[in-house]
Amino acid sequence: MRTHYQVLGVEAQASADEIKVAYRRLARQHHPDTSTARSAGPERLAMAEINGAWEVLGDAKTRKAYDLMLGLRPPAGLGDTPAGRAWKAHDPDDDEYSTEGGSGHFGVDDPDASAPRRPSDLLALVPVALLIGALGLFFLSLVASSPNLRLAGEIMVVVAGVSFITAPLFAMIRARSRP
Repeated sequence: MRTHYQVLGVEAQASADEIKVAYRRLARQHHPDTSTARSAGPERLAMAEINGAWEVLGDAKTRKAYDLMLGLRPPAGLGDTPAGRAWKAHDPDDDEYSTEGGSGHFGVDDPDASAPRRPSDLLALVPVALLIGALGLFFLSLVASSPNLRLAGEIMVVVAGVSFITAPLFAMIRARSRP
């Protein structure tokens, strides 16, 4: 199996600029709209592979996690290892690589995981709670044969539907204003 570095034709020690140049060169060369062959099969496969490599290597955080997975860089906490000295590979039982306590995949810290949570973060649960309440009222109205409960259940379904649209919008607006 080829690594993302091999797909882009760069060394693992390549700088971010070198990776970007290699990606753009290959994308220009293999893109179905610019290819002289205009063959959808092999060109599309090549572009998917090139784009996949760029998604990983183009972002510093995902590149670091990928390098750790491949064993190309020593994990954080082991310090700089001298050239040529092997370092300990990933051991799933080792606490150093634990994903608990704000660490993401492969032991890379996730800066958003340590952000303090606000009570307003529960806003995303409001639409679900409204929908469950509406269904409960609707079924209760069937059992009690109450047209008033049925009307309240129908109104809550509409409110829940609207909140499924508005709650994510409010969350996105809040996320943009969060420091």
